[in-house]
Amino acid sequence: MKKSFILLALTICIASTSFAKIWRINNTGVPADFTTAQAANDNASVVNGDTLHFEPSGTSYGEFSLTKRLVVIGNGYFLGSGIGGANPDLQANTAASVVSNMYLGSGAANSVIMGMTISSTIYIGYGTSTNNILFRRNRVQGTVYFYNSGSTNVQVLQCYIDGSIAQGGTHTNIMIANNIILAGTSFDGDDNGTFQNNIMHASGAAYGSAFQNFTLRSNIMVAGSISSLTNCLVESNISYSNYFGTANNNQANIDMSTVFVGYPTQGTNSNDGRFVLKNPGPGITTGYGSVDCGAYGNTTPYVKSGMPDVPSVYKLSVPPIVTNNVLSVIISTKINQ
Repeated sequence: MKKSFILLALTICIASTSFAKIWRINNTGVPADFTTAQAANDNASVVNGDTLHFEPSGTSYGEFSLTKRLVVIGNGYFLGSGIGGANPDLQANTAASVVSNMYLGSGAANSVIMGMTISSTIYIGYGTSTNNILFRRNRVQGTVYFYNSGSTNVQVLQCYIDGSIAQGGTHTNIMIANNIILAGTSFDGDDNGTFQNNIMHASGAAYGSAFQNFTLRSNIMVAGSISSLTNCLVESNISYSNYFGTANNNQANIDMSTVFVGYPTQGTNSNDGRFVLKNPGPGITTGYGSVDCGAYGNTTPYVKSGMPDVPSVYKLSVPPIVTNNVLSVIISTKINQ
């Protein structure tokens, strides 16, 4: 049902922007509409409902304060062949679409952000409260910070988060699902929401987490600690220790080497592919409602490299010479789900 909700939200977004414009942002020297993230947002010709397409680049597009209702699309991350930790044959251009800090306030309500890399922190509820954000299939190298001004109905889905999820202010009806979170996650008594099918403390370090007023289901806790689970419904989670207990189909003291294909040794697996479940294993069909536990389970499974669900060029073949005044270029494309 949750997948249907997301598809419906995207369908409504696409339908409402069927006459909107797609703007190209490129800072590599290729002709485009804009060369920085903020210039694209601030331009008066860019209006609510438009799409900003951040093309792959080896250089950051700078800080990004999103003040309009926009669809923001990047190239994904962990891309390439013969590169340690990457997933091959997903994009012909293997660079990411990077911004540094991202700020979401009231003007950004109802925006969709996917395929981006945030090299520092994303601030949700910055300056003024923001609502109805769909933040999916992104990499955040720093912190996902639910900031002081608050938010409602924010979804953080299918992301790779190198740092932590933290909060200040009041945030309600939050959905955090199908993410790989290397550090900790903390919410206090002002907040409520659902935390499901995540991989917690995935780096294996001793990070701490805390939850109040949350439903936690089908998560896998790799390491670290939980200081509190206050007024929480906790069901069908897996822990390397005993932080979830054993009631309500929770599993305690599970050896993580029996759970994932690439843990504790990553081997030839990609940075996100290492957290695919072993089958058979303790994570298979043991989540709430008999789904698989962890980021790759349930109805919105994690997608390797955060590939946005738009068409992509995954292979480009250009011959070095022109024959009979004809340049035969082979372009291979695919639709991502």
